[in-house]
Amino acid sequence: MSTPAEDKDLEDYLRRKSALSLGYKKIYVESPPPELDRAITARARRALRWIVPAIISAAIAVGVIVSLNIGVSKVMQASVIAERNAVKLREERKAQQEAERLKQPIGVMVDASNIAPQEQKAAEEAQKKKEQAARAAWLAEIESLRRQGKNARADAELRRMNAAYPEYAKK
Repeated sequence: MSTPAEDKDLEDYLRRKSALSLGYKKIYVESPPPELDRAITARARRALRWIVPAIISAAIAVGVIVSLNIGVSKVMQASVIAERNAVKLREERKAQQEAERLKQPIGVMVDASNIAPQEQKAAEEAQKKKEQAARAAWLAEIESLRRQGKNARADAELRRMNAAYPEYAKK
């Protein structure tokens, strides 16, 4: 352990009040030599000459990047809106064309070869009935002409009827 006198010397030394500390203060100066101080100051001044232009150029670069980003963003928004409008316009035109198409009259052409056999048979029978009715009316007219004594005209009508309906002429 240490003695109280040694403790007092240590405390004086730490507070720089000891004889040794006071001797160092007189001999040793705690400041850099003036040449070193001037060299460091000159280098700092030279470095500061480049800081201001570097800061200005960095600010310009950041401004250009931000403005380009904003400009590209606005162009993209405009193109998206234009595309949406174009799609909407196409849909409206399509709906309008569909509405106009629905207003147009519908024309249907039926190909007889596509008609079902039953429908075709029914159509043929209806045609035969019409022909028979027309033939019967023609025959009634010819009979009427014969009763009136107009045999020449009745014979002419009979020839015309046989020409119109050759399948019945043989009967």
